[in-house]
Amino acid sequence: VSHYLDEAVRGCERGEDSTPQLDLALGLWVGSDQDEGEFDSGHLLYNVAQTASKRFGHPERECDVNAELIDLFNEAKELTEACATNSQNSVILRDVVARTYSQMTVPL
Repeated sequence: VSHYLDEAVRGCERGEDSTPQLDLALGLWVGSDQDEGEFDSGHLLYNVAQTASKRFGHPERECDVNAELIDLFNEAKELTEACATNSQNSVILRDVVARTYSQMTVPL
């Protein structure tokens, strides 16, 4: 996940639309067969966070960690789409990626 997030920042610094790298990072977080907010579906890190939420007795919905990560990925997507026209977005994108790293370590 982190490799693709870093690639997205580097692509943005070069003035490239780095949305494909961001999509790959999100795909590695969410994985396949994941239903939004479900405890018993999916196979990757999104599901690990959902399982941890279940063990702490939270209701079956998208856990706070995943909800925040999806918000951060959406914020990053808006920035990466505009990188081709404004490479200064890379500074903001780097901050969003740093916050994403912090959020990804919460359930682990």
